[in-house]
Amino acid sequence: MKIIRNIIIILAVIVGAFLIWMSTLPAAFNVEKTIEIDADPADVYAYVSDFKTWPEWSAWSEMDPEATYTYGEISAGEGASYTWSGEIMKTGSQSITSADGVSNIKTHIVFDGMGESDGYWKIEPAENNMTKVTWGFDSELPLFLRFMAKGIQEQTGGDFEKGLANIKANMESMERAPDVEIEVVTVEGQNYYGIKSELAWEDLNSEFFDSNYDEIKAFLGDDSKNITMAPFALYHKWDEENQRAEVEPGIAAASTKKGNDRIKQGTTHSGTALKAVHMGGFNTMAEHEALYAFSAENGFEMIGSPWEVYITDPQTEPDTSKWIVEVYYPVIIGDSDEPLEPSEPAEKAMNE
Repeated sequence: MKIIRNIIIILAVIVGAFLIWMSTLPAAFNVEKTIEIDADPADVYAYVSDFKTWPEWSAWSEMDPEATYTYGEISAGEGASYTWSGEIMKTGSQSITSADGVSNIKTHIVFDGMGESDGYWKIEPAENNMTKVTWGFDSELPLFLRFMAKGIQEQTGGDFEKGLANIKANMESMERAPDVEIEVVTVEGQNYYGIKSELAWEDLNSEFFDSNYDEIKAFLGDDSKNITMAPFALYHKWDEENQRAEVEPGIAAASTKKGNDRIKQGTTHSGTALKAVHMGGFNTMAEHEALYAFSAENGFEMIGSPWEVYITDPQTEPDTSKWIVEVYYPVIIGDSDEPLEPSEPAEKAMNE
């Protein structure tokens, strides 16, 4: 009996020491990997935010090629979901909990019987016309399993690196989007109400725009029925060094209200403008760069802030590849006060 008692005491000491050691280890851990891809940010975003493309590049799909996938009603963008079932991957599900249509995607992953974790993506322009892609996830382990964190980080990190390498290979084998088409158009000034804010680039997301548009509509009240065009935003300042911007989300409406300290009343540009159309998401960097270069090369002079018109409502069209954004630069030729004649056919671009 003494031997058994000693064995129990020894085991208790070992277990106690193990638990004390476990308690010193952090419960939460992170895995994050990054790669640069020679492709347009908008194209990479559209590719990654569509769950139906994941079997094409995921290391887990390569590991379990016989796995089956069932997609929800939405397979791309915010609200998208799918489930999987496989011999190696077992069963689980993943959903996109947040997607701003430009650079940020957040996911929630459930491994049936094994726990949950939150994933995230950040897709942003990089030097030399490259796109920087960051893929990561955050998770927690229960007390008895915290010792496994390092092994999980190494295994998952390797899977992330392989997946990102596959995305790079797939994207760089695709043809880049054709050159941006630019038109010279005539636009008509319209009465609008806007909220001007200065903020960091990372905060230029759907929440920022939606909250401003909702606030303006609430201010307009019954006049919200008299909206004359799709929601838009004026970009007054774009500070690349500090990655900050001064942006004014606006709604054009037939109303006699005068605005207030926060919501200002104004009139949109009237006259000549350069126009480009972006398809897929909200990353319009390529269109802005093309418009800026075209303006300089052809003797145009900017006479105000550029603006974007968000033709597609993401709440009614979840497929990011179908989203349309029109980008405008108000211009004149050189020092001339006379607007340039628009390209044929002349277009009343700001009309609904």
